Amino acid sequence: MGNLLREVQLTPAPKPGQASPSANKKSPSPWTATGDFQNHTNATNSPTSDSQRKAEEIVEQVAKLVQAGHIVYQRRSGDFLVCKYGLSKFCWDFAELQSFSLKLGVNDHG
Repeated sequence: MGNLLREVQLTPAPKPGQASPSANKKSPSPWTATGDFQNHTNATNSPTSDSQRKAEEIVEQVAKLVQAGHIVYQRRSGDFLVCKYGLSKFCWDFAELQSFSLKLGVNDHG
């Protein structure tokens, strides 16, 4: 903790009506980083975009089922429980959920 306090530079507060000396200085932004960080996070085959794409597909599928009047629970282990009219269907994974919603006529065939 002592090292942290040594690295911090304190500057006096500007007097009223006076601009601060650091007002004209721009601090580096993490959004303008160069090198590997910037080049690989926007790649279409990165793990982040793949997992985001899959999450979007799950959200779209669940939304279609909800619009059709079903209640869908996604559990922590990645399986799903679909309920309607006091009946329920357990789906082990997203592929089985898609198959079930296709049988219900919720998904488009094309």
